[in-house]
Amino acid sequence: MTRIIYTNSDGGVSVVYPVSGTATASLAAKAVPSGTAYQIVEDGVIPTDDTFRDAWRRNGGAIEINLAAAKTVAHNAMRALALEAIRVSQEKTSLGETPTFTPTQISTALLAAKNAVTADTTDADIKVEMNNFLTTYAV
Repeated sequence: MTRIIYTNSDGGVSVVYPVSGTATASLAAKAVPSGTAYQIVEDGVIPTDDTFRDAWRRNGGAIEINLAAAKTVAHNAMRALALEAIRVSQEKTSLGETPTFTPTQISTALLAAKNAVTADTTDADIKVEMNNFLTTYAV
């Protein structure tokens, strides 16, 4: 099967999945914004792990993960979870319950995780750091 890939207005990669399974130039003319370069690629070019989908960048007929964008994705995901975990911790405290983690512990762990992600040099390392934080502080 083939797909159509192109760089979207956000700089990421858009993927067109034809219903027939086969991408054609006539489908691209309908699906891809006018004047936008596209490529028809084999299905195997599309990454199967979409953890960093918002960090995908097109390099000719290949899709690569932009490390700076992957770090931003990880930072945002960890921050969103930390805010929720802090909210839950504060609610438990106000109800006289003992939270698993205090807001200070969560904030400290977030800072450490963000620093580790910033220092990472591969998307695999970024994913490990992010998943460790998300798994530990999930609410």
